Amino acid sequence: MKKYFVLFIVFFGIVFCSGKNNEYYLLKKKYLKGDNFSLDNFYNNYKKDEFNQMRTELTKFFKERKDEEAIIYILKNIKMGAIMYYFVNFYECEDRDCSSRLLKNYQSLYNFTKDIESYSTILSFKKILGKNKYNELENFFIKNNSLYAINKKN
Repeated sequence: MKKYFVLFIVFFGIVFCSGKNNEYYLLKKKYLKGDNFSLDNFYNNYKKDEFNQMRTELTKFFKERKDEEAIIYILKNIKMGAIMYYFVNFYECEDRDCSSRLLKNYQSLYNFTKDIESYSTILSFKKILGKNKYNELENFFIKNNSLYAINKKN
């Protein structure tokens, strides 16, 4: 009797699971049979939506001066595009404390990741940093063997 009960449970599980996963397999089959153009469209639309959502979130953080939350968001969604998009907002910033905010954000990002290459991309903000701070940072990055800083110097 136990054998029949176990067989019934296994059979029921197979039937139940195949019904649930059927939608997944149909979707997978659709895209496998689809041409490359439809796959490209699907991927491009997905990436556009993902980027628009990221841009909306980061713009909101920047305007509300929630830099720490922006750093946490960037680290959770570790994408170089997210990092660069957020910091590009500093080019448009007209406050006096833009330079200090920029430095603080880059330093906290560096403290989390310990990635000297990501930290050295602050050198692309020469206009905001000012000549003295820029030279100080450039020397620091070169001493720490940042390829970005070394290539930028040459």
